[in-house]
Amino acid sequence: MNIVTVLILVIIADICGDTLYYSIGRWGGAWIFKKINLSQARLESLRLHFLNHGGKTIALGKISHGLGWPTMVGAGSARMHYGYF
Repeated sequence: MNIVTVLILVIIADICGDTLYYSIGRWGGAWIFKKINLSQARLESLRLHFLNHGGKTIALGKISHGLGWPTMVGAGSARMHYGYF
């Protein structure tokens, strides 16, 4: 196997997975947060956090085992701009 090809495919697969979790948060986040009884004030706090510290939060979520998918869902729910995401 060509290592460059494998590397490119792994990066594309990672981006696709992150995009899926982001999309779940973006279009299903209101339903998810309603199910876990998250208040509107708390959701607004989440949005402000991702507005001010989105890059750091996503970087921490990506390197932390098990926290990647909730971070991506949270970014989508906070309506973080996809280009910045």
